[in-house]
Amino acid sequence: LVTSIGGFVGLALGLGSQDAAKSFVAGVSLLWRQPFAVGDAIEIPSLKVFGKLLQFGIFNSVIEDLDGRPVTVPNAALAAGAVVNRSRARLRLCRLDILVMPPSSSQLRSFLEDARRNVGGSVNISSITCDGVGITAKVMVKNDATFDATKGDLYAKLLESAEKHEVEFSFEKRIVFQPPAFE
Repeated sequence: LVTSIGGFVGLALGLGSQDAAKSFVAGVSLLWRQPFAVGDAIEIPSLKVFGKLLQFGIFNSVIEDLDGRPVTVPNAALAAGAVVNRSRARLRLCRLDILVMPPSSSQLRSFLEDARRNVGGSVNISSITCDGVGITAKVMVKNDATFDATKGDLYAKLLESAEKHEVEFSFEKRIVFQPPAFE
């Protein structure tokens, strides 16, 4: 009985230390390669984690997610999968998809030409539906800090071009089920 309990304890310690050893080796490897630093905005797609790296340790790291919660990630998981370092990216694509209702094809053409000049990136037709004409605008942004501001500016410039050429922004029509009111 004592031998079997000792065997189970030894097995449990062996399996537990195996994970710790993997995380330790991964931590040393990450320290040597330095793919990210404390303060970087990183994303781990396999774990669905995105946020700022708060702490990097030998066995695990702590990331502050978008809700401000600390998420502890074993270094073995960081080393095993893809990690996107958003802070070190030189450029990021800012894409905006809108739906417009042009009164005529000539006004649509004028709107597209003006929007291309105004935006400084690409503005193209992406789809034509019964709800309108899908427009995709794309510009490159230097870093994440200016991404939201750039997306807002992009929207404002498209709206300005649309108003200038009397092209209305549209919204897709959706059928929504409304249950009957109870009396």
